[in-house]
Amino acid sequence: MSPATHVFFDHPQEPDPVEGGNVWATRYIDAYRTFSFMPFRYYDNTKVKLSGEAISKDLFCPPDSDSACPDLSSPENIIGVKGVMRTLRVKSLEEFDFQVYPRLLALAERAWYKSPWEDVTDEGQRKQELASDWARFATDLGNNDLALLDQIGVKYRVPPPGVRSDKEKLLTNVEFPGLKVQFRMADSKSGSAWTELSPDIKFDDGKRVLLRVVSPDGNRFSREVKVTTGESDASKNNNNNNSNKNSRDGSEGLTGSKPCALLTASLVVAIVACLRNFNVV
Repeated sequence: MSPATHVFFDHPQEPDPVEGGNVWATRYIDAYRTFSFMPFRYYDNTKVKLSGEAISKDLFCPPDSDSACPDLSSPENIIGVKGVMRTLRVKSLEEFDFQVYPRLLALAERAWYKSPWEDVTDEGQRKQELASDWARFATDLGNNDLALLDQIGVKYRVPPPGVRSDKEKLLTNVEFPGLKVQFRMADSKSGSAWTELSPDIKFDDGKRVLLRVVSPDGNRFSREVKVTTGESDASKNNNNNNSNKNSRDGSEGLTGSKPCALLTASLVVAIVACLRNFNVV
């Protein structure tokens, strides 16, 4: 069993235009989505359209229909799950590791045993138990498993930090708790050194700060995230609106989708014009 929306690791790990990968099955597949896959409740895995618009299984499993989505009658026929990595765009082993890990660990966790929350019929309760199980798993990755991958030379993807400015401080989180966040001032002419961010560090208003997450061995880093400290309420609201359009549960698509569409249209026009010159069309 290999659902493209959960275990195709050639897809981006975040809904961000700088993340590489295919997007034909879904906007993104992060470790959480892979971890949340329920092999024995297949229809309940339905969450969003390709655009990011939230949906449910009721879209194709009407509640008043008994035949649209039949229950699994022979679970013994499911012999396992597997991840898929199409390497058409992969040019090195490092790129392969980046796309596959740490999502492969989430797939292994889901494949080797059936978690109790998978049998919970109440969706709200199931979400709560899933969130608790994910917190345990993600913390284990950040504090233990990723360090083991460092030791054996796996070049997994280091996730970028989440960050927002709160008065004099920067509040951050990481996908896998335990990983450290570093920062440096973006406006420094001489280039400031990267320093570990701690809760007691304060910043003046209007400073541009770069942040990144560092791997447990200190040798590799996430992509950098830039934030301006002490933004005005109006600026924050504007940034929040833009962020919501790019959020995992949003329906506005990726930042940069309009330029991409215009570029695609321009290429099509150019190709048609070229073919017409050769009397092909």
